[in-house]
Formats: sequence, structure tokens, C-alpha cells
Amino acid sequence: MESVAAFAWNGWQASSGISGRLGLEYALGTDTRSVTPEGKFVEVIHAAQGQLEREQNGRQVIQKMQARLSKGYFVFHAPVGYRYEQTREHGKLLVPNEPYASIIREGFEGLASGRFQTLSEVMYFFEQFPEYPRGSDGRVKVQRVKETLNRPIYAGYIEHERWGISLRKGQHEPLVSLETFKKARDRLAGRAYVPAKKNISEDFPLRGFVTCADCGNPMTLSWCKGISVLLLPQERL
Repeated sequence: MESVAAFAWNGWQASSGISGRLGLEYALGTDTRSVTPEGKFVEVIHAAQGQLEREQNGRQVIQKMQARLSKGYFVFHAPVGYRYEQTREHGKLLVPNEPYASIIREGFEGLASGRFQTLSEVMYFFEQFPEYPRGSDGRVKVQRVKETLNRPIYAGYIEHERWGISLRKGQHEPLVSLETFKKARDRLAGRAYVPAKKNISEDFPLRGFVTCADCGNPMTLSWCKGISVLLLPQERL
């Protein structure tokens, strides 16, 4: 048994065509009608009414989401580093979700400070954490990292151009300051894609933090082979 209101126009056409070829009759709600011109007309009207109601409900949902966005509340699936929490004052509100929030924060701050020079270096940094979300192949995707680093939501702001929601202060707690976000984004926008350095692990904790007292340039680093043929980190000016 099918409720007539559950049929959309296309669904009704397909269902009626199949039933007609099989010589069947519709069982619509509590009514059983032969496939007559009058019966088909009634079914079309009910199907159109059901479609109208669904589209109206969808429009109302979007309008409510737009209204909430305009007030600074994020309404879509929580991005990595956040989760939703029900609050008395704000209703569903984004809050930092650890440990992802700290990982993303360090990625932003590392890029803004120069510790990471390229998008790929941030990706390699994220890959050091087994809990960080990955693709189906088990790898952190460069494109996903780029999207993350360009989302103002991490700086406490929201926007939705397609719905006409301009950039505005959000109600949620930011993971980084707006200044840090802009510095990280400017670094990405101002540098061409270059092969990433993989030597950003814990073997080189001073990378990006120590500079030359004379020229001000940051320390360079590399692995070198000792007599024992073990790879050892070497930090030098």
C-alpha cells in the first residue's frame, strides 16, 4: 500500500506505467480505483499536492537555516575540529572537538609563523596524527587541507555566498585569531606549489623558531649519515 501524497509527479508516471503494462490496479491508501481517466486525474492531483507540500517544507527549512546563519550560527555538518553541543542560550552550537582542534590550530599557527612554508608541509604535519581524518586510501588529502586552511569558521567567522550571507562574526569559539588566519591564507595565496619538505618531524624541533643573530634568516636543516650509517638530524645556521 502506498500513500498517494508520497508520490511525486515523476514517481507516479513511472509507477502507473509499470502497473498499466502489467494489468495491475493501484492500491492508494484505503481506496482501490481502476485505471480510468477519472482515477488517473485524481491520482495526478494528489501526487502534485504531495510534491508541492514537500517543496514548501524544503523551502521553510532553508529559510530557517538562512535566518540562523545571519545571526552567526553555523548550520551545516560540523567541520573537522568542531562538534555540536546543545546549549541553553544558543541551542546547537559549535564547540572545539579535541584532539582535532589542537591539531588544526597548530597547523594554522605553523603556517602563519613560517614554521611550515607550503601546503604540503601542513599536510605532512597532519599525517603524523593517526586520529586525523583521512581519505579512503588512508592518506590526508592536500585538497582537504587547503579547504580547511581557507575556511574562516576556524577564525570564528561564517559566510555563505550562495545564500547571500556575507562574512560575519560567528557565535562559536574560534580555534585561531583572525590575524593568524589571514597570515596563513596570505602565505598560501602568495607562494607557488613546490615539492614539500618531509623533514618537519620531531627530529627538527627548532625548525621555524631559531634564526641567525646576524642575518635574521631561519635555520636550515637536513639529515646526515654518520659513521654508523644511521640517519641523524643536523641543524645548522
